[in-house]
Amino acid sequence: MATPSRFARITAAGLVLGLLLPTAALADNTETQDFDIRIVHTNDIHARVEESADDGMIGMARLAGVIDGYTEGADLDLVLDSGDLFHGQPIATLVQGESIAELVRACGYDAVTAGNHDWSYGADRLKELCALADVTMLTGNAIADDTDKAFFDEEFYTESVQIGGQELKVGLFGVFDPSLKGDTAPRNIEALYFTDAAAYANEAADALRAQGCDIVIGLTHAHDPAGLAAQVGGVDLWLSGHEHIQLDQWVSDADGKDTRVVESGYYLYSLSLIELSGTLDDTGAVEDLRIDVTPMDYAAASAYAPSAAVEGALDGIHDAQQDKLEEKVGETPEALDGVWEDLRIGQQNLGNVVADAYLLETGANVAFENAGGIRASVEAGDVTYGDIIGVSPYGNYIVTKQVTGAELVDILETSLDIGLQNRAANDSGDYDAWPDNSGSYLQFGGMTVIWDPEAEKGSRVVSIEIEGRTFREDEKYIVATNNFVAVSEDYPQLAQAPEIGQYSACDEALVRFFQTEDADVIAWSVADQRLVEQTDSADTRPSAAFTDVQPDDWFCAAVDYMVEHGVMNGTEATTFEPETAVSRGMLAAILWRQAGSPAVDGALPYTDVAPDAYYTAAIRWAADAQVVTGYDETHFGPEMPVTREELATMLFRFARNQGMEAVNLSEHLTGFPDAAQVSEFAVPALNWAVGSGIVGGDDGLLKPQGTASRAEAAQMLMRYMELAA
Repeated sequence: MATPSRFARITAAGLVLGLLLPTAALADNTETQDFDIRIVHTNDIHARVEESADDGMIGMARLAGVIDGYTEGADLDLVLDSGDLFHGQPIATLVQGESIAELVRACGYDAVTAGNHDWSYGADRLKELCALADVTMLTGNAIADDTDKAFFDEEFYTESVQIGGQELKVGLFGVFDPSLKGDTAPRNIEALYFTDAAAYANEAADALRAQGCDIVIGLTHAHDPAGLAAQVGGVDLWLSGHEHIQLDQWVSDADGKDTRVVESGYYLYSLSLIELSGTLDDTGAVEDLRIDVTPMDYAAASAYAPSAAVEGALDGIHDAQQDKLEEKVGETPEALDGVWEDLRIGQQNLGNVVADAYLLETGANVAFENAGGIRASVEAGDVTYGDIIGVSPYGNYIVTKQVTGAELVDILETSLDIGLQNRAANDSGDYDAWPDNSGSYLQFGGMTVIWDPEAEKGSRVVSIEIEGRTFREDEKYIVATNNFVAVSEDYPQLAQAPEIGQYSACDEALVRFFQTEDADVIAWSVADQRLVEQTDSADTRPSAAFTDVQPDDWFCAAVDYMVEHGVMNGTEATTFEPETAVSRGMLAAILWRQAGSPAVDGALPYTDVAPDAYYTAAIRWAADAQVVTGYDETHFGPEMPVTREELATMLFRFARNQGMEAVNLSEHLTGFPDAAQVSEFAVPALNWAVGSGIVGGDDGLLKPQGTASRAEAAQMLMRYMELAA
């Protein structure tokens, strides 16, 4: 039974009020069997809870006023949402959705179903949020792997009301479209599986009818809600989300009866007011059920006063989050450049960091962030949540798409052209000269791109290296970017590509990137030079940026080769450190990149390898492939320097792992005066390396126990790669 206000709903008080009603009023209620059910429906709010008259966004406080006003006097009322509610904006991600749960509770929502983004904090957290919101989560086809039972505690939601002495019972169920499970990071739902949506919905509708429900409503988050409705019988009204559209459609269901399918827009730009009316016959059966749907936009919602209680809750949330904004999430060794103009005319270190965060989050080959998506710089030193929100305030989320190498070149050519227009505008000093799409210039990660600004438009990309592999225009690459760039008219190659997956909010990925315990990951990202400008008159050596690699150095060609093939990079933007010793972890990473960065599952047995170090994945692969093994079962020694004979041995094992044939193991060491110093384990490897021309000796000596430098590693690897080509 409806109450005067949904913001002070107390059952005991309602009973007392019922007892105090005049006898005549009760008598009037028994004279009619007409009923009036009112529903307020939302979907895909994505944590857009703030009102904005300029943007036409209704906001939660005014939504609460609409709920209170529209449902007043109804025989029964429901407030329902069809998913993507708890996630999307910094106000939510800062506290993993708790702020949204507080507002959902204040608005008096009765039931919701899960959208793909609602899983973004993990399944267990979603269950916690529903408890905090005091709302029933209806997603009955989400099954826990360990129990093979429904993951959420409640499968159905029912409400009843007496109409003319008869009971009118309404039942609700919820179902998640299994095809959307790829639209959240796999870790979020790793303990769940989803049963067929139509099969579950038919079972749920039958079960509610068996419980005596006169009206059945299905909540869903689905690609094709009308198609789902057509496969199910016994549902009077479907309320959907996910497509971000206004939908109001009659569908012929599996029983040949009409069912209504409604979706209510997105972001609280709109909502739906739904009235179910009809009559109960003498047996209590529903006659002449009518469903009236009224879409409501900001202008219409403005007729309702915002709820002071929800406004107060929002104020409290903002106050509480001030401390969170000042909380440290990590550090940066250098100031990160987020200057508006700088981001639009060249690759900046903050662009590196944002793109690399997307790569870490998704495992994609390449990442893009539009210059307009980065909104603030970050000072050197501590990085706070507030800094992250300043950089990425929009609540965008990461998506992945697949494009060909040729399409990737086209994307880069468009971006570079925009960048040159931006550069000209910046040089002119005339703000009005900036192109309207200046913010579409792309910052990127996962690639090293050499380009010529003096070349003709469309022919400026000179070369591309991706993950140390030779770039091919006919190969397919996975691209991670924000949902805005993914549909940009400037990049039809992305807009027209099918979406592969959806991941976390951009700010969440940045937080996780800075929370890595390996400072080298961040330092490398900040310093990496991945957009290299060259002209016909420029020094075109890949190593030209390194001040410690000169054209006449014996190792210059090897360093160029390694950098060009993406197998080795500089230790900083301007240094290669050719004389620095190669560590075991570093060598594992180099060989792993040369192997194509293969993924290897399973636990890492070594206790001295941090779980998030830059070489962790490489060591997991190297140990599994028996290319670089540990000192014992639990110790790898990742920071220990590699000797020349160890380098040869690891390269020998790598060659065999990669299927190299005709490995020459003949005796080739006798001509070296220090051959006796070669350890027994390294004799076959050095015989192969010398016989294959990979090792030529240093001043006529093998120096097997000497520490291998980065320059020596580059030289040996180049000779191996040329041999294997």
